Amino acid sequence: MFGRSWAKWMGACLLATLGGCATMENMNTPYNPATGAGGKQVYGGTRTAVRRGAEAVASIGAPGEDGMLGLFSPLFVADVPLSAAADTVTLPITVPESLRRNAQAGPRPHATFRALEPPAGVVVPSRPGDAIPETSVRAAPLPRSKRSG
Repeated sequence: MFGRSWAKWMGACLLATLGGCATMENMNTPYNPATGAGGKQVYGGTRTAVRRGAEAVASIGAPGEDGMLGLFSPLFVADVPLSAAADTVTLPITVPESLRRNAQAGPRPHATFRALEPPAGVVVPSRPGDAIPETSVRAAPLPRSKRSG
């Protein structure tokens, strides 16, 4: 009986040491502008864990060394909530650091958005509230329901 209890505790300790690995990386590595990783970013560990978990899950069944990463996908996926918890604890450190880095970078340019074009044959009103011409709407008549009785 002692063996099973000991094994459970050891397993729990092992998971605790594995958990939040991405957060520790976020806290201990310098900021890399090319990848956007490291540098004590707000919830940077969680973002890293999600990215790595997605890569590991996507590599399941891949041939060669790429497929080996898929074997560890449960650990990467399990690290996401643990990194989120660890990132929450580190917010008093990461928020000031991120604000300092953003202040040094200066103002960012506004994002520009491109309007999406509707599919061919679809008529879109030019302003909200405009009526759509009846010629563009071709709905099939609804079938009549049979009365029971």
